[in-house]
Amino acid sequence: MNYKKAEKLTTQKEFSLIERAQMDLSLKALKSLISRARKLRNKYVDLSRRQTIKKKTGSGTPKRTADKTKLFENVLDKLEKKLKTKEKATKKTAKPRLGTEKLKSSKEDAVNRSSNEETFAHEVTQPENFSKKTQVKRKAKRIARASSKRIAGHISSRNKRDQKNRDVKNG
Repeated sequence: MNYKKAEKLTTQKEFSLIERAQMDLSLKALKSLISRARKLRNKYVDLSRRQTIKKKTGSGTPKRTADKTKLFENVLDKLEKKLKTKEKATKKTAKPRLGTEKLKSSKEDAVNRSSNEETFAHEVTQPENFSKKTQVKRKAKRIARASSKRIAGHISSRNKRDQKNRDVKNG
């Protein structure tokens, strides 16, 4: 199907997809175009099926819908081919990401670790070493994670008792 016929056959948004399919695009843009083309192709395939069922004469689908179906099948095929070639090209030129290589750990590494590192890690993870704001956030998360309301109820009761003590102290 030629360019002018496709322009007359499709809407402006559909035609913009066809125009963009001709351009050189990034992987992300190609994937989004493929999903749009697939949706349009599925739309027109379903429409042609419904039209044939509705017609019941057996003479086939209306020509315009059949043409749109073929058009978007061709566009989808072209885009998928572009994506495959683009992915192959990026795999060849891509550098390995940091952290993907396997880390080697040996018994010597474990022995050489200093005890200071272990105590430091222990100190940081202790709740009393965090700021008050962080402790409150952690407590809220713990309440949110609690699977039973009973735990949240106990914490709520604790807050009420604390408030009562503050009221008695101040009043």
